[in-house]
Amino acid sequence: MPTPYEETSDIVINDRMNVFINSLTNDGADQQQLKVVSILGSACLGKTTFAKVLYNKLDKRYHCRAFIRVSRKPDMKRIFRDMLLQLQRQHPPQHYQEIDLIHNIKKYLQGI
Repeated sequence: MPTPYEETSDIVINDRMNVFINSLTNDGADQQQLKVVSILGSACLGKTTFAKVLYNKLDKRYHCRAFIRVSRKPDMKRIFRDMLLQLQRQHPPQHYQEIDLIHNIKKYLQGI
């Protein structure tokens, strides 16, 4: 198992993970339907690594995406800044408050 947050490009995807990934993308549902995958487990099991592998594997299927890590005590301003940065591919101004970041995320997503 890789160390926490190790580069995930070298991780081998086994048949069970391929079946899982294919079930997310080929279930015959409307392509506009949102899907949520929850990954639960004890500390140090590789949940973040698994999520990053899944994220990277599915990257070509989505026009817009962001990978955000959330801690037990989330810093919402940091989460929204990270999300906006990944969506727009440019740093939002430092003076933006949470409400500004949320507004800009909405504005960006409505424009695509």
